[in-house]
Amino acid sequence: MRGGRGANQYVSRGAAKPSVAPAANLVETARAALEPYRCGFIWGGDCDVAVGPPGWYHTEHQPSQSDKLLAAGSLSCPFPVLSLLVQDEDFQIRSQIAQNDSCPLQLLERLSNDRTPGVRAAVASNHNCPPTVLCQLSQDNSPGVRAAVVYNLACPVPLLEELSRDPEARVRRDLVANQFIPPSILERLSQDPDYGVRLTVACNMACPPNVLERLLYCPEPAIIESVVSNPNLPPAALAMWQLARDQT
Repeated sequence: MRGGRGANQYVSRGAAKPSVAPAANLVETARAALEPYRCGFIWGGDCDVAVGPPGWYHTEHQPSQSDKLLAAGSLSCPFPVLSLLVQDEDFQIRSQIAQNDSCPLQLLERLSNDRTPGVRAAVASNHNCPPTVLCQLSQDNSPGVRAAVVYNLACPVPLLEELSRDPEARVRRDLVANQFIPPSILERLSQDPDYGVRLTVACNMACPPNVLERLLYCPEPAIIESVVSNPNLPPAALAMWQLARDQT
């Protein structure tokens, strides 16, 4: 996994900080945002909320996990609050932020380098994840993360082509389960050495008719059954197959 930039990049590299409101205003914004979730945060007022390191705030009454999960998944949760919760030790909190459709790009980039594969997979499944981050995650050392990339509707076709050659059969199986996969990929993977990949191609409702016709005559009964059940199989092809079967 590639090294991440992290939220402190603005401090360590000396680049211009992102535009943020005065700390006092951010404190009030954060407190108001978490009020519906009954969180008992006490906010520090001397640190830049956008780039503050872990531990710069403390709690009087530790908020429950359900409260933090609710805040992390809220589409209206403001950036200052998300930038705090993204530092939480609980990977479920970080994963919830990664799945949030309102998660800012810079937090998605940070979470794409998270130490927990499940969090990186959540980033890969976020439809707002930019192609550059998807490209990074397609090379992740975790097959589960790479598999999550193929389900993202924003995944570019060249990246799908690359993942269709992934050494892990699990990734290829998840790839051909996607009904938005280009027909050329389905056709090639219909001859994949992995049985599960071929079976999944036969089950895909977007599988091209010519591919289904060929799979109809394969030796695996489960694949044949899936092809027969696929509505994309031309009726004429099914009738010919049934006639040939009856004559044997």
